[in-house]
Amino acid sequence: MEKRELRFRNRLAYGAGDLYGGGAFMVIGVYFLLFLTTVVGLNPALAGLIISLGKVWDAVTDPAMGLISDRTRSRFGRRRVYFLIGIFPIGLSFFLLWVTVNPASQIYSFFYYLFAYMFFNTVFTMVMVPYNTLPAEMVSSYSDRSRMVGVRMIFSQLGTLFCAVVPGVIFGMKGRTSEGYLTFALVIGIFFMLPWVFTYLGTWERQEDPAAPDESGELKNIFREFFSTFRNRSFRSHVGMYLSAYAAMDIFMASLIYYLIYYLRYAGGEQLIMGVVLCVQIIGVFTASRESMRFGNARTYRIHLVIWMAGLTGLALLPPGVPVWAVLVFGAVFGFGMAGGVFVPYNNLAFVIDADTILTGKRREGIYSGMATFTRKIAQAVSLQLVGIGLSLAGFVKGAEIQSPGTVTGIRILFISLPLALMAAGLLFSRYFRITPETHKQMMLELENRREGRDGSGDAEVVRVCEMVTGHPYADLGGKQR
Repeated sequence: MEKRELRFRNRLAYGAGDLYGGGAFMVIGVYFLLFLTTVVGLNPALAGLIISLGKVWDAVTDPAMGLISDRTRSRFGRRRVYFLIGIFPIGLSFFLLWVTVNPASQIYSFFYYLFAYMFFNTVFTMVMVPYNTLPAEMVSSYSDRSRMVGVRMIFSQLGTLFCAVVPGVIFGMKGRTSEGYLTFALVIGIFFMLPWVFTYLGTWERQEDPAAPDESGELKNIFREFFSTFRNRSFRSHVGMYLSAYAAMDIFMASLIYYLIYYLRYAGGEQLIMGVVLCVQIIGVFTASRESMRFGNARTYRIHLVIWMAGLTGLALLPPGVPVWAVLVFGAVFGFGMAGGVFVPYNNLAFVIDADTILTGKRREGIYSGMATFTRKIAQAVSLQLVGIGLSLAGFVKGAEIQSPGTVTGIRILFISLPLALMAAGLLFSRYFRITPETHKQMMLELENRREGRDGSGDAEVVRVCEMVTGHPYADLGGKQR
């Protein structure tokens, strides 16, 4: 790996890219289902199906983009070139999601938004899969990677905060109408396009590999390459933690507005509550970044998930009509806990890639980044589909200012039960993630031994750690069984 000093400006340049990553998922998670059900008029289950079917396409594009970025060779880099290619499509693909189609046929609307959503996800994949590789490409130390991801997640929260505030301002002027949604789509689409030249100029890619990039397969073997990641024990634990935390967050964000409007009766106040949650999250990300360097990712994840569960429980047990300060207090507790829950999975990724290099003898940042992007999309798709189905089963009626008592009860159950169950699963998965600052030193020693052509089998601690993080006997590591 090229030895370049990671300066603060480089961390800022890298982090700025997630204004798009964090903001886009927030807008889709909070507003897309609401837009489809209340403005377009799609049946909630049909609207949720759009999200789920879009993942069938993602199952092709995400692994393909991982493999493509591993093998791209250009004067602009094999990863970062896609930041430049994607600038205009980022804005266009986001804008097309919010064009109102209101023909008599639900099927016509369904297919328009399905294809618009697939186009959006394809552009997102093209940019974010290469972007996710950069911590592993740029630096090797546990602390430097944690600092990079910490700055990234702060930018992610800033992007999310922007996308939480701007719609409220625009809706206040134009209402929750087709014109209002088009206006915020234009403003936010431009916002998503802005950082990518800065991110391109302020980052770099690996010049000297501890292992060669994986060139062994053909593009037709992308599924074999993609799912071979599950041979890596650390990756399996990481996926469990990732899906649990992000699905819990997505269900919360998608059902929050319904909960506030129809149960707590705080219509119009959701921007204030989400703003408080997101501001506290920025503080929580900074805290989680420091905790991860001291305690490791898994312990940090568990600490914050317990706080997250306490805040959600308190918020869900509030009765209608309580003072807004009570909602804000529990929202702040929730936001602080959620910060660590969403920080750690992204911080895990570079270290999981190191474990794969020990296992396979290959550098496969693109494949793992593709899988991470696919996992993130799956979390949101499953979450929004569950919310859509839940609303449909609860009898949600489009346009009704007051829903039936049974519907309100269904919204409340949806709001609390699924996120708590997912967070409990995340706590369990985290028990099996064993990469800490201490074990990572042994992993890097193994990679250094390989670079120098030395046999590390004589160091019992290195052997123990390598077997623990990969889940395979030391004699089989380095691609011998691949």
